[in-house]
Amino acid sequence: MRLFGEKHSTKKIDGAGAEDRAKFLATQPWKALEFSIPDHILSVPMKISDEEQTMLAFIGSLTEGSGKLVELGALFGGPAACLAYGASVNRATFDLHVYDFFSPPPQHGKKYLVDQGSEDPDGDTLKLVSGFLAEFGDNVSLHKGGILKTTLSGAIEVLHVDASKSDKQCDFIARTFMPNLIAGQSTVIIQDFLMQGHPWAIHMMYALRDYFTYAASTEVNSALFIYNGGLTSKTEAIDRITTASDEDYINAVLWAAEFLPAESHRTSMARHISLIQDNPGGRHVSQFPNRDLSPERLAKIAQDYGL
Repeated sequence: MRLFGEKHSTKKIDGAGAEDRAKFLATQPWKALEFSIPDHILSVPMKISDEEQTMLAFIGSLTEGSGKLVELGALFGGPAACLAYGASVNRATFDLHVYDFFSPPPQHGKKYLVDQGSEDPDGDTLKLVSGFLAEFGDNVSLHKGGILKTTLSGAIEVLHVDASKSDKQCDFIARTFMPNLIAGQSTVIIQDFLMQGHPWAIHMMYALRDYFTYAASTEVNSALFIYNGGLTSKTEAIDRITTASDEDYINAVLWAAEFLPAESHRTSMARHISLIQDNPGGRHVSQFPNRDLSPERLAKIAQDYGL
């Protein structure tokens, strides 16, 4: 069981607008949290870091029931379990919707299941994930299939995105899910924001920067934003997500570098620029090979772009 710091109070942000909520999350309050995450939740297979697990549980604990919690890209259900557990701490009922193909690549099944002592579900993880989340009962709904065919109605209080693997997916997420966010209240967590080879995740938030306030980031991967309001499925800014040039992508990275605080994040931004330069026109994760970049190359990019 993992335990954290001093007790928090959700009253700190009651009635606050986007700016106040962003300032609250900027303090990374999940790091000072008296809040136990049970071992059976932590044992659900997941790729996210320990800090991201805690952050998701904390964000879940802040929810007020004013909208749905949405998880895009569940893998084996770990992030959804953290979010659901956090929501269950303060409320008996909540409405979490989890979307995934539930058919992960074989190498993921081996690494996160077989090598950890679990049974290989042979490509279909829906039943497995359903078992991991069973304790939350009807509070959780699982949706199998690609998100590009998803429909959803009703307000969204928390949107956790781990499915931004291409510019087209980002466009769909922005048109289908984001207009349902609650102005001044909803939290959006972009899990791929700092991940090497996912520049469209950064560019999506850059294109929509007038509609969101940056709040905080974790040491690896995730960035948190508060929704300001005003988006519709026909908002012109969404059109820029799939029409952006490589130069637009680099400008988005430089925008992000202005508010990301940690030195490691600046290195991540240099990696993004390097991969954009090396893979012109790439707009899908398959076109951005995961590879090591020399410290000298990254240092030069950082110097050239003032990172």
